[in-house]
Amino acid sequence: MAITKNSQIDLNGNEMILDADGDTTITADTDDQLDIKVGGSDKATFLANNLHLNGGTDARIQLGTGGAGANQVSNNTVHIRGDGTNMKLMTASGGEFLYEQNGTEHARINASGILTNPLKPYVLARRNGHLTSYNMANINGNTTAIYNYVESGQSNSTGTSAFSTTTGRFTAPVAGLYFITASAYANVSIEQFWLTDSSGNRTQWTDVTQGVVASSTAQVMTGSFQYYLAANESIGVHFYSSGDTAATIYDNNYHTYFRCVLIG
Repeated sequence: MAITKNSQIDLNGNEMILDADGDTTITADTDDQLDIKVGGSDKATFLANNLHLNGGTDARIQLGTGGAGANQVSNNTVHIRGDGTNMKLMTASGGEFLYEQNGTEHARINASGILTNPLKPYVLARRNGHLTSYNMANINGNTTAIYNYVESGQSNSTGTSAFSTTTGRFTAPVAGLYFITASAYANVSIEQFWLTDSSGNRTQWTDVTQGVVASSTAQVMTGSFQYYLAANESIGVHFYSSGDTAATIYDNNYHTYFRCVLIG
């Protein structure tokens, strides 16, 4: 039977019964609050800026029909779940979690629980052509860029944008802990290397020396370390050899390269 009413119905706080046995209702007996009762108990409460699901120790919002299907109280469904004091986001079997911003993926957790972030910066730069007349004896001050070419297959767009092939410097797009590896092959014996700040000056706690924390065979030096960078802070690399003011750093894909990746 259809009931048609062209004007407002004022329930004045009384319950509206929806099903045949009278245990599914809507009521607004508290001012500015709407309660929905299913099976004789309150299951949902609407406030001005709040939706509260009163599911006891298990309140769920199911999204779609994946897994066990719609209207299933099963872990094998896509749902948001309040389980006691815990908050759970659940996918159906084989599903993945994706975080997108305006349609662009920023993070993913696959079905095996592995987190990937396609925009987390990583870059591999190398030497394109020998670098000649390089002043290795310099301690502070700007020096010539060692690395002037980015390998696109080993770098993403964020890392590529952060590295300048003109200055040979990496500028952190976000604050965080970065893992850095630098290597060079020269025509002289390399004694050590360090990071340089935006002015080209030697930074503290970054020296890599022969036979201590580096792999060195005189003319080749390679070292790795982690270093915290503030957002928009830039760093470069300077290889040092006392007295060598006109050294050559070779274009060599095995020994002359720079890697940087955000790790946390």
